Amino acid sequence: MNQLPGEGIVPGWRAPARAGLPRLLVNLDDAAAMLSVSARTVQRLVESGQLKGVRLGGRRLFPVNELEAFVARLVAGGSDALPE
Repeated sequence: MNQLPGEGIVPGWRAPARAGLPRLLVNLDDAAAMLSVSARTVQRLVESGQLKGVRLGGRRLFPVNELEAFVARLVAGGSDALPE
């Protein structure tokens, strides 16, 4: 699979880059946009342990590779793992 810098397994989404560097962490709203869900759904995924975020300077951020791994688990599991 050929990927552009900053592009993950989420089709068509590309992390904004600064000086050509890919983003490694995204905020809650960006994580929700990448997963095509609401910010509240991302919060529920964190609360249920299905998604991991990190705290940095009082902000919750999400590693892009964790979002990609979550999507890969969804695809591999073939089930709807999103909380209600």
